[in-house]
Amino acid sequence: MDNAGIFKHLETVIIRVRDLDRAREWYREKLGLSQLYALEVPDRLAVLDAGRHLSLTLWELKPGEAPVTGGPLATYPTFSVEDIHAAHRLLTQRGVRTTAVERGEGVLWFLLYDPDGNVIEACQPRS
Repeated sequence: MDNAGIFKHLETVIIRVRDLDRAREWYREKLGLSQLYALEVPDRLAVLDAGRHLSLTLWELKPGEAPVTGGPLATYPTFSVEDIHAAHRLLTQRGVRTTAVERGEGVLWFLLYDPDGNVIEACQPRS
């Protein structure tokens, strides 16, 4: 069996947050992601629609747990956008902390940060 036969698609990306209610509101208000469902027990989490069969799961840290934020060297989700500059302007207007738009090999991209310091990337392939 080759790798293509094992996995159907990526289901979710988990982001650990300190305050689920605050994070859920930030992702809804700033990024426009809607909630698919939420659980309260045994752990508090909210599953958000990230498009095309992919969800983003916000999973609240327990008391005493610390988030793991490794900056741009950490694992993080990347969202594709149609217009990188328009996306950057909109997020900046919404008060989201972002880096400048960068030009990489075949891609334009920037990083943004949620209230817990989690890294998210926005990218646009360029021709």
